Amino acid sequence: MEWKKGNRRIVLLVGPFAIKIARVRLIKYLATIRQNWTRAENLKNFLRLVKKDLCYPIDTDGGFKHLIFRGLLANLREFAYFVLKRCPNMMPIYFSLLGFVNIQRSGLPCDLDYRTLWFDHIQGKLQDDGIESPVRRFGHHFSNSENFCFDSKGRLRMVDYGDPETVWLLQKYPDLLEPFHKPSD
Repeated sequence: MEWKKGNRRIVLLVGPFAIKIARVRLIKYLATIRQNWTRAENLKNFLRLVKKDLCYPIDTDGGFKHLIFRGLLANLREFAYFVLKRCPNMMPIYFSLLGFVNIQRSGLPCDLDYRTLWFDHIQGKLQDDGIESPVRRFGHHFSNSENFCFDSKGRLRMVDYGDPETVWLLQKYPDLLEPFHKPSD
């Protein structure tokens, strides 16, 4: 049994399963409220700051929606994308409990160097196809080897695909990860 912690979720690896638990960062949001209270000179300013914070989009770091719902949304997206698209580059998800918990197949850890994965293969392919700013759009997911694993047949598969841009890329290039296989021991 092994625990891993990301920005949006906590993952418990148990045998052949990865249990992804959405991080609901209530304590951090309460600290934001306290900070707003300290910054505000009166109740009216405080309420204005809280209202502004509640209106920030989900992708705004530190906002209410970001801290409370981003992990839930990532889990729900992963489950929906897998069920609807069945993209072969994705590790399968067996179950989702309303986005709070996802149960996914786990695999062997990916030990590929991020330069091999991103710079030598993926970025070049995207730039050849005229996709603008591939580093900005996809760099986080595709340059971090912890977002990947090898399945039981030694094929590279993505385990973190809760981002819409990532799923778009996996659907556009169904063979994107095919050149990568687990090196023989």
